[in-house]
Amino acid sequence: DIVLASNLKPLDKKDKADAPRKQPWNSVAAACKEKTGPTPEMVQTTLTDFQPKTASEFVRDWRRLQGGSQEKYSLLLRLGGDVLQGLFSAEVGFGLLGDFLVILSQCLQPGDEAAMIGVLEGLSKTGRFGLNVTLLSQTEQEACKSLFHRLRDTVEGHCPPYQKSSVNTEASETLHPVTRPAGKLKYLMAMYGICGTGS
Repeated sequence: DIVLASNLKPLDKKDKADAPRKQPWNSVAAACKEKTGPTPEMVQTTLTDFQPKTASEFVRDWRRLQGGSQEKYSLLLRLGGDVLQGLFSAEVGFGLLGDFLVILSQCLQPGDEAAMIGVLEGLSKTGRFGLNVTLLSQTEQEACKSLFHRLRDTVEGHCPPYQKSSVNTEASETLHPVTRPAGKLKYLMAMYGICGTGS
């Protein structure tokens, strides 16, 4: 009764289950298989292609970026603090501040201190920066502390306290404390919520 009501015909012996079908069972799935173009997940961004103009473009390309932490570290230093500040003028969203701090901490190289301080300064001037700092995970906070303590040790090691000579005394009096590397680093540590003592 059900077969007659649904207009189905019973199979005969001549009907074969392995016979090719003239019409696909799922036409949508068949159409998807025919596409040969790359899907968005397959698209990868290389360092030379990375030229974001907005925060959303940065986030999209950052997630697709090929390579490991060292490549991302080089990219952050290449962009610099001013570019990052411009891109993230509203805020550093999507948990990127923590990602940046972990990568910068892992990959800090001797000689990159000035560029690193520039990146950290640029990020500290973005919108809602204080909120982003409070939302860092424990791992990201530890990476931030480690980064700043390593930077402080390097800056203090390369830039000894100003000597007593008249030239250096005059120069140090004309410089604002935040423009000197040690003063700028101390200011940034306060912005990132890092105390200046201990390791």
